[in-house]
Amino acid sequence: MRTFLLTILLGGLAASTFTSVGAQAQEPFSVVSRVDAPTIAGRPVELDPSRKLLPWPMPDSTGFSYSSPFLTQWTILWDQYNRQRLPYYYCCFDFDRTSFELIPDEHWANSTAYLRAMLEGFVERLYPYTGDSRTLQFLQNFVDYELENGLTPETYVWAQVPYASANPGARRYTGWSFHGEDYVEPPIVGEDGYAYLRLYEMTGNTRYLRAALRCAEALAKNYKPGDERTSPWPVRCYARDGRVEGEHMGPYSANVVEPIMLFDELIRLGVGDVKDYQRVRQGAWDWPQNTPCEITSGLVILKTSHQAWGT
Repeated sequence: MRTFLLTILLGGLAASTFTSVGAQAQEPFSVVSRVDAPTIAGRPVELDPSRKLLPWPMPDSTGFSYSSPFLTQWTILWDQYNRQRLPYYYCCFDFDRTSFELIPDEHWANSTAYLRAMLEGFVERLYPYTGDSRTLQFLQNFVDYELENGLTPETYVWAQVPYASANPGARRYTGWSFHGEDYVEPPIVGEDGYAYLRLYEMTGNTRYLRAALRCAEALAKNYKPGDERTSPWPVRCYARDGRVEGEHMGPYSANVVEPIMLFDELIRLGVGDVKDYQRVRQGAWDWPQNTPCEITSGLVILKTSHQAWGT
């Protein structure tokens, strides 16, 4: 019987310990569960000489096993770029088991800004891995479509920032009508803004820098010191006036990481109103540390989240 070990982290968060002379090596996690099984999800377990688990589909070719999934995804994306461009208008897909043609989900939101941010991270790593300049071509066109069809009006409180979603199949992005029209999700504004900025660094195209700066300016303008009932930015609000009242809107989101990432990168580059970015960034960073927290099953949960949502 083949034996392999699974390390499971329960009930806490791991952190490195730093001293005045530098960072100490982190202690390895202890093994808390031993699994002895010949298969995983119906596939035979394959181990290397040191009895570490090997990947499939080709255990004897570790590099191929890891690269084949994302290269396959890239092949699908490039095929779509040259045909229907369905990923512009839909988020989720099935596929025909015979022809392998994509079948878009007509009922689920098109998560426009979120998908572009994720794709930027994908291409940022895929491009140097493959050396294929078509990856950048695809990404730029994908982002350009959002900049032309998915930004809030200039006169809004949240001005010229990306809508987080769209109705499935919609050519113009203004939010998913299940949640309401004309709303933004500020944490995603930070995530998409960071993606714009990284795309600027890859291409040198200042259009993406300007888009990133608009996201940072909106986040700085609408920043409020968080407390036990509200976060520095709401989870979802109306773009026109920033209101959080209404079904599916809300003043509380524990996610401040992506806005901080955007501010950190702009500060590093020395671009924009750096002094204001530093002020807002520090406030957002301090907020969760100054708000009562509890740790449950390895997840940080703000104690006041249920109060903020009225539950």
